[in-house]
Amino acid sequence: MSWAVNNPLHHDVVFIVGDEHVERFYAHKVILCARSLYFKAMLTGGLKVSQQHSFMILFCFSTSPSQESNEKEIRLEEVSPDAFLLLLKYIYTKNMHVVEPTISSDLMVELFELASQYGLEPLKRKMEDLLIRCINLDNVLSLIALAGAHHAER
Repeated sequence: MSWAVNNPLHHDVVFIVGDEHVERFYAHKVILCARSLYFKAMLTGGLKVSQQHSFMILFCFSTSPSQESNEKEIRLEEVSPDAFLLLLKYIYTKNMHVVEPTISSDLMVELFELASQYGLEPLKRKMEDLLIRCINLDNVLSLIALAGAHHAER
């Protein structure tokens, strides 16, 4: 399914991601709903507006005549495009190798938060493992707080 990641062919959801650097990501409801209960609730009407862990998700229905009438645009201002692309790659492929151990610790933290928010437990555990390897005196307190806020297993 890697061919479908951010592929506009037959997409029915567009994520507008980022605050300073904004990117558009094309997605498919059927895949998102199959892989995440959070997305299923969001995209099938069970969740309209949510604010959790500083992520604001709003539905905006496109009125552009060039777009399908059932396409949804979802704005994620507090999410970095890099983290969201990795999240989409994982959702579409279920492949843990899309997350390299060499990514920055900030990106690891953000991906951990996204995995926790969207109910992607295998990805959350993978990010826990990577973050454990990065613990040092400078970040130990913030990582403990992060682990507590997201009910980390370790």
